[in-house]
Amino acid sequence: MRTILFDWDGTIVDSIQALFETDGAICRQIGVPFDESIFRRAFSPNWRLMYRSLGIPEERVDEAVLVWASTFHADRTRPFPGIEDALGRLVGAGFTLGIVTGGSRAEVEPQLARLSIDGLLTVRVYGHDTTGVGDGRRLSPGGGRLRGGRARRHADGRGSRGPRRRDRLHARHGGGTHRRGRS
Repeated sequence: MRTILFDWDGTIVDSIQALFETDGAICRQIGVPFDESIFRRAFSPNWRLMYRSLGIPEERVDEAVLVWASTFHADRTRPFPGIEDALGRLVGAGFTLGIVTGGSRAEVEPQLARLSIDGLLTVRVYGHDTTGVGDGRRLSPGGGRLRGGRARRHADGRGSRGPRRRDRLHARHGGGTHRRGRS
């Protein structure tokens, strides 16, 4: 099988403005300074590192995640120009395509459907589908493993989505939280 995996944020979709607005809301809530230069300096696909760089105290991280869940506007993300055509050409050439993201299934899957590219990206690995990497939310070269061993494809052609587990904050707060770690 010839498979190509892509990162989600910043590769398939342009989410930088939504990320900027959400991080601004978090910093206002927590009471730490925030502007575009701070955002650019602190930005990291690893949400824990970014929060640390922004000066968010560890004891307020759960609060920051709640602000994230209530302010991130996934509906503002759009595919980069030409993405749909490029993905379609790759599928037409016989490649199986997928995404690897630190984002949550609850946030990313509705975006895939809204953008009408869910049928093109059939293998999906979400942040909590991994183990053995730092805090278990990110994949790294030579690092963690997929829970269950490896990415698989279902008999009907859908990619394996790993175990149907909600992340701890999603379960604790009863909402559609997004775990900030991007891969």
